[in-house]
Amino acid sequence: MQNLLRHPAMAALLVFLVAFVPLAVPSRAMQTDESYFWYHRTDRFWSAVASGQFANTVQTEHPGVGVMILAGGGRWVLNQIDPARELPFLTQVQYLRFPVKVANALALTLAFVVMSRLMDARIALLAALMWATEPYMRWYLRLIHVDGMSTTFMLLSLALLLLAFQVHRSRDDIATPGQVLWVPLVLAGIAAGWAALTRFSSFYMFGMAGVLALLNGYTYRHQMSIPFFVQRMALPVVTFTGVMLLTWTALYPGMWTNAGGIIDQMLHGVDNAVTVHENGSYFMGQPTADPGPWYYPLALPFRMSPWLLIGLPLAVIAAFRGQMRDNWRLWLAVLVYVTVYMVFLVWQGKKYDRYALPIFPGLHLFAA
Repeated sequence: MQNLLRHPAMAALLVFLVAFVPLAVPSRAMQTDESYFWYHRTDRFWSAVASGQFANTVQTEHPGVGVMILAGGGRWVLNQIDPARELPFLTQVQYLRFPVKVANALALTLAFVVMSRLMDARIALLAALMWATEPYMRWYLRLIHVDGMSTTFMLLSLALLLLAFQVHRSRDDIATPGQVLWVPLVLAGIAAGWAALTRFSSFYMFGMAGVLALLNGYTYRHQMSIPFFVQRMALPVVTFTGVMLLTWTALYPGMWTNAGGIIDQMLHGVDNAVTVHENGSYFMGQPTADPGPWYYPLALPFRMSPWLLIGLPLAVIAAFRGQMRDNWRLWLAVLVYVTVYMVFLVWQGKKYDRYALPIFPGLHLFAA
């Protein structure tokens, strides 16, 4: 591993290949939402763009725009090969999936590149290989679906935010107290904007920017002043949020002519998330409206790989032994990212195990 890490480009290539090659193998298995909703939503989205009826690009509250944009690239290639759409449906789906797979593999690879600057490169590489080989994650990264892509781009945004706030560096290593790196911050906003274009719950990253700004303020609390608060805390959060919203608006054609309708859709989506599923749920052998707070703690271990189930208890032991103390701000930030997101999931009435996918990369970091 040490020899590999001496050549960062080779390590990044390895991560990409491990992430992408299994995804690239065509799968005839489908998820119900993918076949029933997203395939047809992609067609309607691009028909609306082509006809200039941008208001009609609003297909759902998710909003799924990131997925539909990329799947549309696959649809364009398919139209050149099979304009009459005579190929079997499952074959057509493979074309739409391909750009989504590439984007997810690239996001994981870029997240690894950033994470390798934040921590021991061996830990970053092991975590990246875990991301790429986690069966439950890999299943959703291959689909025309919102959960996989929102997970990978939230991870990329988190990595860039951690770098922007330099949580991996001690106070003594930074010449300017609380210094923020603006290029990673802007890139984090773009990644978060793309994630939110895919699934509106990714606006959670705005809260993470605020948490990191507060962590920055706490670290330099003895040097706190009004200029410090404005330049090192408030301005970075405002900048991140502005870039995120600008990315959202620029790439969502519906926002150009139907912003009010989109906001209404999102509010409906929030209401839909916090209320119980209209068809009910099934938990612990019984039909129920809301499975309650034990749903995720009991369901998620069944979705985790052995290396995650082994690594997480070891991470707890490592924490008690003080092995995370030297990089405590970074590990605290990752812990907050995972914990607060899980609290939101437990609180909302509608529960699916796939809703918890965004916490998996954070858990892999601890396991690694």
